[in-house]
Order: sequence, then C-alpha cells, then structure tokens
Amino acid sequence: MTFNIEIIGFIASAFIVSSLLMASILKLRIFGVIGATCFLVYGIFINSFPIIITNAFNIGIHIFYLYSYFRKKNNPFSYLSIIERRKYKLLDFIQPQYQELVTRFPNYTEKKLDYAFAGNGKIYLALKNLKTVGFAFYIKLPESSFIINDEERKIIQYIHDHLFPEETAYLVVDFITKKYYGMGLADQLYKMLSEEITEFRFLIVISKFSEKRFIKLLKKQGYQLEKSFDHSGLYVKDLSK
Repeated sequence: MTFNIEIIGFIASAFIVSSLLMASILKLRIFGVIGATCFLVYGIFINSFPIIITNAFNIGIHIFYLYSYFRKKNNPFSYLSIIERRKYKLLDFIQPQYQELVTRFPNYTEKKLDYAFAGNGKIYLALKNLKTVGFAFYIKLPESSFIINDEERKIIQYIHDHLFPEETAYLVVDFITKKYYGMGLADQLYKMLSEEITEFRFLIVISKFSEKRFIKLLKKQGYQLEKSFDHSGLYVKDLSK
C-alpha cells in the first residue's frame, strides 16, 4: 500500500481555510500553525523549496504571536489608575515601605501625592493578582511650596529656564518592592505612560546617581540625561517621538 502525499496537502489546506473562518485570534493562530506545519511536511516530500521556506516563515510568525498571547494572558502584573477616595489603600501600602521609598525617591512627599489627586497628575497602583506591590505617579511641574530640597529646586528651576515647563510632566515616583524587581512591571508602566500622557510633550525623572539599576532602566525606555547635578541627574523623554 503506497501513501498518497497529496493527503497531507489536502489536510494542510483544510486547516488553513478553517483558520480563516475563526473569529477567535487564538484559534486562528493554532489552526494556522498546524496548517503551515502540514504544508512544510508536504513541501519536503515533493522537494519544493518555495513551499518549505514560505511555511517555515508562517510557522515562526504564528508561534511568535502565540507566545506573545500566552505571555500577556499569564502575566499577573498590571497597573491601575486610582482616584482620591482610594488613597487610603495606597497609604496602607506606603507605610511599611516608607523608608525604602524615600531612600530611592527622596523627592517624594504626601503633599505631592495630594497635588496629583487634586487633578494635577495621575496615580497608579502596581498590582500582582490584585495585590499592591508598588505605585507610581506623575504631576505637573510643582510650585515652590512642593519642593523639599535645594537640589530639586535647582532642577525644577533649570526646567523653567531651559526646557518647556508647561509641556512637562514630572514622574515623582516609580516604586516597586524589591521582591518584584525585573519582572516587567517597569516596562509596562513606561509603555503605558507614553500612550496615556497626551497633554504633555516631555516626561522628566530625577534619579540619584547611586540608583544605577533604575538609570539603566530609564535609558532602556528612551530617557536621555539632560543635566547632571550634585547628587542626581535630570532624565528627559520626548513623548512626541
């Protein structure tokens, strides 16, 4: 009994056609990768390099999107913007983390947080399976009464003198507990901020030079060192690019 190789071709065609009828993107990708694999086998049997190469690429594309789909679905981390009536939840998180928070972000104050809650910025909770594991917030450039040290005052004054203060948002805090470093939360945050902040052209971050890991992350996200000060650097990202 001889095996008819055309059967594999018909099976491949059936999966490809079926994939195009799928309303679900996931099912489309699964049927597509099965169909492309069958066509790849078919191409090998009939020694057709165009079929082999085309379907090898198709398989790679489908697998890439399937991987992206499941990675996103299985990612337990997310950011959620909050309003003032949820402030208590944030303060409950900050209290045991306070010392680490102000060590890494010495310009943080609750007054700046209230300024953001008053409509001058936005606050986000970092969540893992709905449990708070960090937070971030940005504000419009603050008035002098919100500035807590000489270095921050110099930096804000530099922005007023050399940049575009009315087009600049100030990311005061991007805090994640150490247990969850390196798990993609920061990438999510900065991608989200780039998409959500439409009323400002520039986003600035003030980082201590000792925070080398954080500075490396900023550079990865497209921030440029605008100016160095005594203990900190002013990092700027042009959101219009």
